[in-house]
Amino acid sequence: MSRRSDEIEMHIETSEYQPYLASDTEKIVPDCTTNSKRHLHLVFLSIGLLCFLQASLNISLRLGWKESRDPTSSPNLTKRECYTSWQMFSASCYYISMLRGNWQTGHQDCLERRAHLVIVNNRQELDFVMRLAREPTAAWIGMNDFKREGFWRWLDGTPVTRDSSYWAPGQPDDAGGEDCGEIRAQDNFSGFNDYNCNTRLNWICEKTQND
Repeated sequence: MSRRSDEIEMHIETSEYQPYLASDTEKIVPDCTTNSKRHLHLVFLSIGLLCFLQASLNISLRLGWKESRDPTSSPNLTKRECYTSWQMFSASCYYISMLRGNWQTGHQDCLERRAHLVIVNNRQELDFVMRLAREPTAAWIGMNDFKREGFWRWLDGTPVTRDSSYWAPGQPDDAGGEDCGEIRAQDNFSGFNDYNCNTRLNWICEKTQND
C-alpha cells in the first residue's frame, strides 16, 4: 500500500515538469490580413502620388501655353524671337505695314506698337530694310529735316549719313518741300529719299527684341 502511493507521487512530480510541445494544429500562423492591408496602403499611396504629379504637370503646361499665346502676359519677347508678322535682323525686329498713310500716321502706328520708324545704322541694315520695302517699292523710315531744312536727322537725334551710296540717285533734292524720309527699292532708284510728308505710303517699324 505504501509502495503504490510512492509510485503515484513520483509520477505526478514528473508530469509537472514535462515541457509543453505544441501540436501541428496549434502552431502560430502568420497574420496574412495585416500584410494585405499594408500592401494595399502602399498601392493607394503610390497611386495618389502619381495623380498629384500628373496634376502638377498639367497645370505647368497650361500656364506655359497661356503665356506663349498671350503677348500681353509677357511684354518682353523671348530671346532671339519676334512676334508674328515681324522679321528679325541682328538684335532688332522689323514690321512692314499692310496699310498706307502719311509719315505722321506711320510714326504714330509704330509708337503704339512699342516701336519706332526704322533707323538705319549700317550698310547691312540698309540692304535688309530695302528687301522689306521691295514689294511696296517705297516705305516711310524714321528721318526728317523738320528742325533745319536740308539737315537730316533720325528720330533718336543722330544725323543721317551724307554718304551718297545710302541715298537714291540725286537725293535729297527737296523738291517741293519734301521734309520726310522714305526708302526706295526700285531697280533704277533705290536708297534714302526725301518725300512729301502727306504722301500715303507703307512704313517700317523697328524695335529691339526686349521691347
